[in-house]
Order: sequence, then structure tokens, then C-alpha cells
Amino acid sequence: MQPKHFSIIDYLTTKKVKTMALWKISAKSDKNWGAKKNLVKGMFIEMSTASTTPPLNLTKYYEDIVRAFNVKYSTDFDKSKIGHSYFVCEKIG
Repeated sequence: MQPKHFSIIDYLTTKKVKTMALWKISAKSDKNWGAKKNLVKGMFIEMSTASTTPPLNLTKYYEDIVRAFNVKYSTDFDKSKIGHSYFVCEKIG
């Protein structure tokens, strides 16, 4: 008797596997809120989430988005600036 071989599809459909999503969040346009708070069109970050819902739709990700922009671009944004008014969210993976 041979052991049964599972494909990856069989595994994923029989097990509860969390799906991760990769997102690109980029600035829509230029905006200046003061010293070290200059947003330039084209600035972007990439982040992964455990949810398939866009991170701009979930306030629980705002701190992570702010931290990523502040580290990458040496800015001093706060989470009040995060939202669809200034940023675009695109699923890339």
C-alpha cells in the first residue's frame, strides 16, 4: 500500500492556512504639513498584512504605515495623515 501524496492545493484546502498579502502604498500627490512632514508624489512603502483587506481601510495598520514612511524617508508623519486622501494602496502579492 502506497502512502497518499497531497498536492499543495489539497494541503491548502484541507488546512486552515492564513493568507498573507503584500501591498504597495504610495503618495498620490505632493503635500507639505510642516518641517519633516513633506509628502512627495511617488514616495512609497511595501508592507505585508495577514489580511486581504487593504491596510488603508483598517486603522490598526496606520501606525505600521507611518513607521515605515518615517524610517524610509526620514519624515515625521503621524497617523492622522494616513488615508485615501493622500495615499493609494495597491495589492502586489
